[in-house]
Amino acid sequence: MGTMTTATYNVVLAVHYLLTIRWNFSERRLKKWEPLMLAMPPVVGLGVSLPQIPLDYYNNTNLWCWIKAGWEYEDAVQRTYNARWAFAFAPLWAFIVFITLAQLYLWYTVREIERRCSRYRKFSSVREQSSQSRSVAQQAALYVMGFYATNLPYTVIAATQRFYNPHTTGGFLALLAVVVFAPLQGFWNLFVYRRKTIFVAVKNRYAQSRDAISSIAKDVRSSVAKDARTTLSKKGKAPNVGNGPDEKMDTEKDPNVQCSDNTKDKSLDEEKAKSAEDIADFEDNGIVLPGERDPF
Repeated sequence: MGTMTTATYNVVLAVHYLLTIRWNFSERRLKKWEPLMLAMPPVVGLGVSLPQIPLDYYNNTNLWCWIKAGWEYEDAVQRTYNARWAFAFAPLWAFIVFITLAQLYLWYTVREIERRCSRYRKFSSVREQSSQSRSVAQQAALYVMGFYATNLPYTVIAATQRFYNPHTTGGFLALLAVVVFAPLQGFWNLFVYRRKTIFVAVKNRYAQSRDAISSIAKDVRSSVAKDARTTLSKKGKAPNVGNGPDEKMDTEKDPNVQCSDNTKDKSLDEEKAKSAEDIADFEDNGIVLPGERDPF
């Protein structure tokens, strides 16, 4: 009952779009049809569900309680699928085909409106001219694909005209496909009509996460660089890590660096004094150093 009621509601929705866009029904005019449109889905759902009660065709079908003839019938499998096609799959796919044709007609109507408007408007490109029809085509295609994705697995199983044992690999996979896709009609509809909002929310969340990760990575690098400078300063080294003039080590106030500079200056003075003594000894002994001019 739920499947047929949902399908009928979508048929009513498709009719509503056609009346509004194709035949230009006003809101006031649609109000007159609203009670009939709202009454149709539950009436159709009850109409295909109640006849199974006197026939005693509601039994365990491994997945849920649904149409299944009792095993007291010799042709129980055939009876089951005949009832399913008559009260479920045939009207369901009739509705799906109607919805598909309605969406195609809706797209065709929008495209014709664009063509007529193009005579009086100038567009920068063909893509801009057909933007509305492309948007309608995309929306309609996604909307119809939800019906096919939801109902196709169970229909394929019904077309085989046999039961599937859930204890075998093939039977388990077939029933798993039904269990996964059959309840998703409402999810597909929600996704189709709210997908832009969903995509924007996901994009914003991704941007926020990326900025947060970048900020954390920057803080970690800054902390590691700070720890490295602190460690090197304790060891008496003062390298410039390239983080700007404000972060350079103040070597003039470091006693270890001052001590090292004084030692170098003292060594240099001792070498100069020794060289001067050697030159004086050479001159006393009459030795002419290379590079000096001979007085004779």
